[in-house]
Amino acid sequence: MSDTEISVDYISNIDFPNAVAEDVITLLAKTTAGVLFTIRVNRGTESIGTIQLPMNNVAREDLEFVYMFVTSADGKKASNSLYIKPD
Repeated sequence: MSDTEISVDYISNIDFPNAVAEDVITLLAKTTAGVLFTIRVNRGTESIGTIQLPMNNVAREDLEFVYMFVTSADGKKASNSLYIKPD
């Protein structure tokens, strides 16, 4: 993580049953000041990917949490959320 973005590499699991390229991966982060940043990207067809969440002028020590989860393309199903420890 830099002071301007969070970058998360992930394995898409596109080969799992019922996974489709249009599924949505959501990354969200909240600062200690209560500001929420979020980005949503399609799962896509590649086996690995990277999500970059711009966060202007936010230092690592100002992050309260970062979570990531996947929802089905139709929005009816969601994965468990994953807490991401900033490093």
